[in-house]
Amino acid sequence: MVELLSRCVGDNHSIQISSPARMYPQTVQDSIPYVELLQLFSNDWLDITVIHWFAMYFYQSHNSRSAYFNPHHIKGDSCTKNSDGVQEHIIDMFMFHTDKTFFLAPYLAK
Repeated sequence: MVELLSRCVGDNHSIQISSPARMYPQTVQDSIPYVELLQLFSNDWLDITVIHWFAMYFYQSHNSRSAYFNPHHIKGDSCTKNSDGVQEHIIDMFMFHTDKTFFLAPYLAK
């Protein structure tokens, strides 16, 4: 089903999103390909960019006491191949969000 819809829509279409103000030290741009949304709606498959989009939405909740790590910085092999970069991101987020109580790490299991 997704393959048929993807052929109609094409692979070059995506939704461009930006992180909300003060979610990260710098604004983060992300792109969600339409095919990933088709996979989500048709096959219940989830992509890391969709998870990031939801984290951006939840961050904007009124009086949120939560900060979110960027899932692109803490995903999969990053923890073993770039452990220094992962640790730096975690420390940066703790220092940037001194006003937050909870720190959440959205990730894609399997």
